Amino acid sequence: NCVEFKDVIDTKTKIVFDSMRNISYVNVDNEKIKDAIRYSLSLDDEAAVNNFFAFYRSKFLFFSAEMFDISSEMLLDCAKGIEYIHTSSLVLDDLPSMDNSALRRGKESTHSKYGQDIAILTALYLLVEGQKLIINNGAKLGDVSSINVSLAKTLKLEGLIGGQARDLTWKHKDVSDYLKTYFMKNRLIEFSILLPTLLCKPFAFNKDLEFFAKNISTAYQIHDDLRDQITSDMTGKSEKKDSKKLSNLSSNDEMIAMRDDLIKKSINRIKPIQNSKNLINFTEYIFYRRV
Repeated sequence: NCVEFKDVIDTKTKIVFDSMRNISYVNVDNEKIKDAIRYSLSLDDEAAVNNFFAFYRSKFLFFSAEMFDISSEMLLDCAKGIEYIHTSSLVLDDLPSMDNSALRRGKESTHSKYGQDIAILTALYLLVEGQKLIINNGAKLGDVSSINVSLAKTLKLEGLIGGQARDLTWKHKDVSDYLKTYFMKNRLIEFSILLPTLLCKPFAFNKDLEFFAKNISTAYQIHDDLRDQITSDMTGKSEKKDSKKLSNLSSNDEMIAMRDDLIKKSINRIKPIQNSKNLINFTEYIFYRRV
């Protein structure tokens, strides 16, 4: 039932939202940066808790963790850390030297409101604090060295940083090259889905879940760029350069078909996995608003 499952999603959202509101500003004595951190995370925006797109990376984490009998409460700091890192990437992505976006999450982007200097410092704080939260939480449950390796791949040249660099130059040869960039930029989804496997003793490596995580990461970036082309009212952000680049390589219908093919193949791979129902339901809901 779609309505009932939305209640499940809303509960997960509130868990993260309430936890993030208890943000600790250890050694942060600059009031402007404190305000910018809260602003960029939308912690004073009650509407955020009712947005099913809000904090969806941490919800991928929670629903994936259910397959390994790990509760959401055990992963709260990991969830916060993932959302901090994601928000840091948005703050940087919006800068004039990047995508030059004036709007984010339905309001002024962080640099538009606080200036580029404060925005950059805010992003750095969120990136460093996010990594610390994940590592410290993960160390209590699993092998911290494996988490470190996976997080580094997610963020460095194989992941978010490398993907953004490729995106800025945009000298892609074909659609497969384009999809590689999309996966790299959105690799934090893959990390969120696979993190529970690193917290199990012994590791619960699963090639089908790995296939799912990689392809859903790519599919969501396609989905996000298609939404960007519709209206900023729908996405809460400025029209992106990405959406114009997408249409240079394939038509919207072709990209929709590619997205749907990735989703279908990914879901079929994890259907046999025990307790995967909520992860599948969440995936279908976030793309199609159905379960």
